Amino acid sequence: MRRGIAALLLGVAWFAFGAPAVNDRISALRVQPRGQRSAAELRAAIPLASMPPDLRADVAEAEAAARRERDWSLLVGGLLSTAERADGLARAAAEPLVLGPPGRSLEPELPVLIDAIHARYGPATAPIPAAPLRDDWPMIDRRARASCLLALLRGPGLDADRAAVLLAATLDLLATQARRAELEERFADIDLSRPLVSPRAPAPSPPPASAGPPGSSP
Repeated sequence: MRRGIAALLLGVAWFAFGAPAVNDRISALRVQPRGQRSAAELRAAIPLASMPPDLRADVAEAEAAARRERDWSLLVGGLLSTAERADGLARAAAEPLVLGPPGRSLEPELPVLIDAIHARYGPATAPIPAAPLRDDWPMIDRRARASCLLALLRGPGLDADRAAVLLAATLDLLATQARRAELEERFADIDLSRPLVSPRAPAPSPPPASAGPPGSSP
């Protein structure tokens, strides 16, 4: 539910205010990224049990974002038939797009893919289905799959129903990558030379009062 809402809001912003306005943050992340540290790198440096609760929540969110990025690749694998995949890969190889190198956070194909879907099918989106656990594509790389989809959109295209699902999923992926980049910038600002949590040791209990000799008054 939250994924659908995020994709819908980004879609409204994208198409109502124009891709360039929404793309400012995307371009900054891709072209001039701040220092970033992944959740896995942070967990390797700091035991999870030593993190404050808010940082543990951020790490969990970043790890969930990474899983959602993987799910997009698997979802795409389920949208195309074997024949469409072969056609798209052949078209992408014959007419490769030159979009520049990817940043650590965002693939440059994603905004282009969103614009291509919108130009051909309009802004309609559809609920994002659960991604399959695996597929038989020869590659899992999102850039290769996005290039395949772009080639199909320049050629025979997709049916409107699948295009609506793909648009919703790609908008969600873009929002997910932007959020993960923000979290990784926050992780990079953490000074690993200083303890994040300094639990206070419990104060020692006072020693029990010594008993006096037998028969003595208290």
